[in-house]
Amino acid sequence: GATYVYVITEQDYADTKVRRDTDNGPMVIYAKVVVGANNHDGTMADAQVTYYKNKADLSVELTGDPIFVNIYSTEIEVPVEAKKILKGRTAALADGEFYFKLIDQNDTKQPGKIVNQIGVQNKADQSVKFEDIKFAINPTTEQVTDEGYIDITDIIDHLDNDGKATFNLKLNVEEDLSKLPEDVTAVDTAPKELNITVTYDWNTGELSASADKTKADFEFINRVVEVQKCDILGADDLAGAEFQVFKKGDDFETDDAVDEWISELGKIHKVKGLKAGVNDTLHEKKAPEGYIVADDIDFVINDEGEVIIEGEKLDGVLKVLDKPTQIEIVKQDVLRGYELPGATFRIFDPDGTKIDEWVTETSEDDASLSHHEVKYLVAGVEYRLHEEFAPKGYIQWAQDATFTLDKYGKVTTTSGVTAYNPVDGDPVLVADNEMKLLTASIHKIW
Repeated sequence: GATYVYVITEQDYADTKVRRDTDNGPMVIYAKVVVGANNHDGTMADAQVTYYKNKADLSVELTGDPIFVNIYSTEIEVPVEAKKILKGRTAALADGEFYFKLIDQNDTKQPGKIVNQIGVQNKADQSVKFEDIKFAINPTTEQVTDEGYIDITDIIDHLDNDGKATFNLKLNVEEDLSKLPEDVTAVDTAPKELNITVTYDWNTGELSASADKTKADFEFINRVVEVQKCDILGADDLAGAEFQVFKKGDDFETDDAVDEWISELGKIHKVKGLKAGVNDTLHEKKAPEGYIVADDIDFVINDEGEVIIEGEKLDGVLKVLDKPTQIEIVKQDVLRGYELPGATFRIFDPDGTKIDEWVTETSEDDASLSHHEVKYLVAGVEYRLHEEFAPKGYIQWAQDATFTLDKYGKVTTTSGVTAYNPVDGDPVLVADNEMKLLTASIHKIW
């Protein structure tokens, strides 16, 4: 009988879930048909059909019926996160761009291929999320060119008896240390390994994935100290304080300050440019008006990222407390030294504005009544003390007294009053008065 050869190939199919042979060179099977002999009784002998894969000589014979295998193009997404952990304290991590890379260690063609990278503003205890990683079986051309895809087609070497392939993938999350903010030091620089198990079901074309860990934690030391200026009496913050930070032992009058700034309401200043293990000093160059400069504060950032002050760990913001300036004014008898009631005093600033006014008192039960307190005077300003009325029986001042405070709240210059600056306690101004001399006329009557 006659012999015929037929070409069998798969045509396009509308199901977009399937990766068709027509997408990547169609599978071709050749059918050789030998027509049976004529039986001359109206019937023919059975035809013989044989299937081959080699057209040239039809030598590679296939057993059984021809099978066209379609491989599903499918994918699964896995979320991956990276987190920066600030070592040693709870203060916020320094603002800055932090760069992470997600690297595929399984690609035999491109070992160490960067799958995803991200640069974000990140602070302590905040995770940053990569776009979900997509694992794909036979991805389309468009998918392969997209960032975030890992082609696992080549990894599937065999299927089990249930038509499933299970394999492990290794991904590394790395930190691009070249782009760290200048005030952040990495504690651990090794890549963080994430192991993900992916299962592919040949029968359904579905992928499933599970992971023992999808978050990578990186420890860092933040070489930043946060400083806030506060009123010692309870106000939240103060504006106008001039601060400097020097290496401990440096001259405050030089230009070698690590940082300097003026405090503002509602703002916490972050001191940058510090080095771990180096002793530094926080120096208040000028206090806000009406306040005394605070004592210098020595501190160091240790290798654990902790801010240490006088051997104690600082937890949170370094609050520098300022005390208001305060003086006491006492009215006394110039000869006897006892305190006098009934004098009316006023204090004026250089512009002639009245700052305070009071009448002196005395009390055997409460000696403090004779000491009048004046607060919030500005350092370096010459104030004028004026006696409006003298105590009864005493001579009123002929000339006003003057006085000035320094930045430490001590009285530096005076005129017309006597100043005392105790080591501990507020300065005292003593205002003296002389008694009037009583005169009498004597007339003799004859």
